[in-house]
Amino acid sequence: MSDSTIEQKPILCLDYEGTVCLKDGRVSDGFFTWAVAANQHFNLVIHTLRCATPEGLAELEEWLQAHTIAWRHDQMERGVPYATAPLAFTFTSEKPSAFLTIDDRCITFTGRWNDPKLVPEKLLEFVPWTDPAFQPEEERPSNVVPPPNRQNTCPRHPWMTMQLPDKSRRCTAAGCEWRG
Repeated sequence: MSDSTIEQKPILCLDYEGTVCLKDGRVSDGFFTWAVAANQHFNLVIHTLRCATPEGLAELEEWLQAHTIAWRHDQMERGVPYATAPLAFTFTSEKPSAFLTIDDRCITFTGRWNDPKLVPEKLLEFVPWTDPAFQPEEERPSNVVPPPNRQNTCPRHPWMTMQLPDKSRRCTAAGCEWRG
């Protein structure tokens, strides 16, 4: 297939190790279901140095094909309508100029080098999600307090109600100006 026949969608770069593929060789849970939806909007490019050689590329393509077939078979047995949806990947050993990259070992740069997340000592504390010591965001301590009653909750975003130091409450959803 020539480059002119590839649909011009933004590139979504996916890290292979720890993102698409786990250390034990399994596919990350939910990957193919997510990829079917993402493939409608993006060209999915899997980035890994493993495909720098023809042998490595062949091994990755075989791995992906075997897991794709197994996933499709499982979905068809369940009668899932997207089981046969188009799904295309490209492998590269060089990081592409992508619209966005999904990687298990990265931090979003916000344009400020003085961002507390970028303090070198803090970076040394980074734990990828595949590490047993990893604690998901939803399990980390939060200042979002479950509301004691419905009168003290944003009617549109009750789960986004935050208690302020003065004991008043406000909604933290983007664009919402509710205060209680």
